[in-house]
Amino acid sequence: MSEREKGWDQSFFFLIIPKPQKDELLSSWLTRVAFAHKRPLTTFLSLFVNYDGSSISRIDLDFRYLERLFQRLSDKSSLSIKEIKEMSLRSEEGYLYSCEENCLYPPKIIRKLIDKRTNYGLMFCPKCLAEDKAPYWRKEWRYQFYTACPKHKVFLTDRCWKCYEPIKFNKMIPSDKIVYCSKCYKDLRTTIVTTQVQEYGLRAINWFLQGLKNGYFIIVQKKYVLFGYFKLLLGYNGL
Repeated sequence: MSEREKGWDQSFFFLIIPKPQKDELLSSWLTRVAFAHKRPLTTFLSLFVNYDGSSISRIDLDFRYLERLFQRLSDKSSLSIKEIKEMSLRSEEGYLYSCEENCLYPPKIIRKLIDKRTNYGLMFCPKCLAEDKAPYWRKEWRYQFYTACPKHKVFLTDRCWKCYEPIKFNKMIPSDKIVYCSKCYKDLRTTIVTTQVQEYGLRAINWFLQGLKNGYFIIVQKKYVLFGYFKLLLGYNGL
């Protein structure tokens, strides 16, 4: 029996490598790669990457700096470490937040995967997913200030609209797209969104996004470094 047939793949490249999309989350891209190989995310990581797939239910894959995993993904996908890290929320370190040593948990400006106070699970804009040729989850949907989609003027949602199951990539069944509820298999793109966002709220979100792009804010003719401003803002609001 060959090494490939044994199912323990340590020396082969990924067979199919979907192109990372603009602003795509690492967990989103990894799930698309796994589904392209007809495997659930946890099984794919264990068999194709030689990484404990069961551990992703206990850690924030998009935030933790997992050097060994990043190297393995780079080796097997032909993407550079820089390209892999760009999909991680760690790419915003020094801009969106500061991190002492190797932070284990997201800072306040990064939305937790599950937070009973603010969100039930991974948040998303169903209209963005519906427009995508290859649907994917965005990094900006994890930002604490990003509560609505400026393009479609609707609030983000955090669960399946039919069964209210939270969005968890490690629970999804392999399919052609990562848009189906892991419990009832309803297409998340069909989520009905009726609440419209006020224009001043959308302007605020766009203002934050522009500051993140620039690396600083200009307020009353003074320049504020991005993560310093966010630290001040979060501290002021007691978050």
